[in-house]
Amino acid sequence: MNHIIFQNIDRDDNKFKINLQRLLKDTGKYAAILLQDCPKKLSLEADQLLNSATNLSVYSSTLVNPNNQTLSTTLITIINKNLCTASQYYELGSAQAASTILDTLFISNDNPARIRQYYPANVYIRPKARSIDTKTLLQKITKTTGFKISRLLLAGDLNASSALWDPQNLDNTTKALKTKNKF
Repeated sequence: MNHIIFQNIDRDDNKFKINLQRLLKDTGKYAAILLQDCPKKLSLEADQLLNSATNLSVYSSTLVNPNNQTLSTTLITIINKNLCTASQYYELGSAQAASTILDTLFISNDNPARIRQYYPANVYIRPKARSIDTKTLLQKITKTTGFKISRLLLAGDLNASSALWDPQNLDNTTKALKTKNKF
């Protein structure tokens, strides 16, 4: 089975470098890596790692901060060309809620004759995004993937509080509900 890594980097150069090294160390195991909230610029070392690996394809998209027009966060999707191929690349959304999607064919490690189409969607939603921004993005993702929801892998930095995935942080969830934050 091919593995896909997804990681919120939180603009941490070290987290970024660790994830790249993990991918490069065992290229036969990982088909793709989806990184959210990456540093604004790739470090020289990370850039050299990517350029030295000829079996990787890198797709990145940078969101611009709407208030001051500076680069604010980057989504990076890296695929292992030995285990999958991408035929289409889409950038969707706005400065508040964005996604990159690859129309990808994955080759099974267990059975090389078995090829499956999947849509890894790399998503970033700003902490202060309005619910309409999130809803619009999800509608665009659904439309772009041709409503093939069973083939959609949605991974991202969603910046949303919920008791479902963070039961230790019930205070933030309660606060969000009181302020009608509708993530």
